[in-house]
Amino acid sequence: MNKFYVLGIFLALSGCYLGDDLPKDQNIWKYSQPAEVGLDADALYALNEALIAGDHNLVTGLIILKNDQLVFENYYNFSARNQLKPIGKSAFSIIVLLLDQILKDGYIQSLDDPIYSYLPEYETIFSNSPKKREITIRHLLTHKSGISWNEPHVNIQRGDSDFQKMRSTSDWPAYILGKSLEADPGLRFVINTGMGLVIARIIQNVLPTGQLEEYINTHLLEPLNITGYQWETSPDGTLNCANGLKMTTLDFAKIGYLVLQEGRWVNKQRLIDRDWILEVTTTKVQTSLDYSVGYGWWIFTEDFLNRYLSQVRNTYFLSGEAGQNLYIIPDQQMVVCVMAENYYYGSIFNPSLIVLLKSLEAAQHSSIN
Repeated sequence: MNKFYVLGIFLALSGCYLGDDLPKDQNIWKYSQPAEVGLDADALYALNEALIAGDHNLVTGLIILKNDQLVFENYYNFSARNQLKPIGKSAFSIIVLLLDQILKDGYIQSLDDPIYSYLPEYETIFSNSPKKREITIRHLLTHKSGISWNEPHVNIQRGDSDFQKMRSTSDWPAYILGKSLEADPGLRFVINTGMGLVIARIIQNVLPTGQLEEYINTHLLEPLNITGYQWETSPDGTLNCANGLKMTTLDFAKIGYLVLQEGRWVNKQRLIDRDWILEVTTTKVQTSLDYSVGYGWWIFTEDFLNRYLSQVRNTYFLSGEAGQNLYIIPDQQMVVCVMAENYYYGSIFNPSLIVLLKSLEAAQHSSIN
């Protein structure tokens, strides 16, 4: 049987085994039994058994935080706490969160600055298509650049995906920016994961050292005690802030907790301005009846919540292309972190969403009981 690494679950659910190979423990959150934070242990046990049985396909890890306490942590499909896992398109959120500090440091003056002024190495592209000079950083954040882009909702690694075609070139930002303009900037919403690379290139250009990875580590990862991670760099030297970050599931959950706390860490240290957290998690584009998008973060609509999550009023989340999803439920003071390798599902509607629903059922069952 998979090992539980959470004392609260272990005490509540007899029959689970804690072996001698328990890794050095985390000291960020206090462990708690589910009932102590209003969760039903039987519901969580049933969810755990379903994950072990593979009922939700290739989910590799689940962490639940509630009321500043760690109440559930387990790993599946031969995964473990210390394994680095790709977080997919959720990597974009890292650079989005850091934009707050970039703006405060004065490296970028405004999100409404045209991107061409920060990308002199691609002057030829902008000269050949003058309308592209109107593309702003904000357009990149909201996927409204107007650049033609083919990105399937299921498995962006498919051969016909522009993202996959980009990966076969020597200059990834050049491929993205060189695509034809199919709409005026700011008019049309088209998901373009490559925009994380363009933003990364802009920031690398404005940083005095050009060391974006070092900047991210100093201002975000190190304060969160995230020391084990791995970035991919493109052939042209751009940090892949589109989908090129690996970290542990527990560290991924730390990102969610930071956002839940509106930019403060466990010691009340302010890492990100509260106003910026509210900005990135507020709807900028209504993309469907079920969800909208902020800056790198998705938000379930009121209609979706009424149909599927009636016990909560607000939920925003990160979504990787394989179900590496991080759900924030503020009114429940809850983070549900799901790590998965389900590449052949949509990025929103996938087995990780079912895991979220089952996790919230634990809160609902507890209130009924």
